[in-house]
Amino acid sequence: PAAEGEPAPAPAAAPPGGAGKGEAPPSGGLRVLEGGGAVIRAGDTLDISVFGHAELSKEAKVQPDGTIYYPFLGQVVVKGEKVGTVSEAIAAALERDLRLRLPKVSVAVTSFAPRTVFILGRVASSGSHEIPVTQPLSLLQLVSLAGGFLEDADRARILVQRIDEKTGGKGTLVFNLAGMEKSGDLSGDPVLQDQDTVIVPKAEEISVIGQVTDPGTFYASEGVALTLLRAVARAKGFTRLGKSSAVIWKRKTARGFETQTVDADAIIEGTAPDPVLGPGDVLFVPERAW
Repeated sequence: PAAEGEPAPAPAAAPPGGAGKGEAPPSGGLRVLEGGGAVIRAGDTLDISVFGHAELSKEAKVQPDGTIYYPFLGQVVVKGEKVGTVSEAIAAALERDLRLRLPKVSVAVTSFAPRTVFILGRVASSGSHEIPVTQPLSLLQLVSLAGGFLEDADRARILVQRIDEKTGGKGTLVFNLAGMEKSGDLSGDPVLQDQDTVIVPKAEEISVIGQVTDPGTFYASEGVALTLLRAVARAKGFTRLGKSSAVIWKRKTARGFETQTVDADAIIEGTAPDPVLGPGDVLFVPERAW
């Protein structure tokens, strides 16, 4: 034992291999048991085990400031880190400060704080949803939980507002779910994180009226530019009385509406370009003069 007034000696270094008699040594120089990819957040409970050193093994709850208290090391910042990174950092500190030889450290999240995401905008039911502890939650899965998209949802421009766990800063990501659904490749469907806010904006509106089969308002929500001919096709084409050679295009600008006449017959024949429509534009197909 140390003399009075002298610091206690550091715990004895683990013998080569780290295991005592009758104990099976773990494989490798550093062992990370569970959830190497899990990101730690405030409110989580961690189980920290140091093989062969029960006095260094403990359970710790992550405090609101993102730290845990660990014997001999004091406050350790863990919020926003992966459990594998934390186990490696603790192992390195024990080896450096307590002179343990190749400490075998495992960190596991034994209790997760609730993880919540939010969705609003053009979905059937805006609100909050908890991320299941046992599996990730993707953007498409969240939309399904919210009852699906409304007709006027802009599926090509889904916004995900995300808070950085470490810095607290907020950024916005944009995802084209329309493109994923159309191609059938859902590999880009992002996994959501705690406190993500998903915003589904309203798609651009184009009105087609006059001598078309099904006049109305249509939405450019497929991630593809809506041209004049595509808009007329959405309205199921010209009627027999429609004057397709003189379609009136009212363009919405910062100064109001500007009007021009477009020859759709020339576009169909390939002798004129098919103009791209903008949000709020109106197409009017007049009646032929007989």
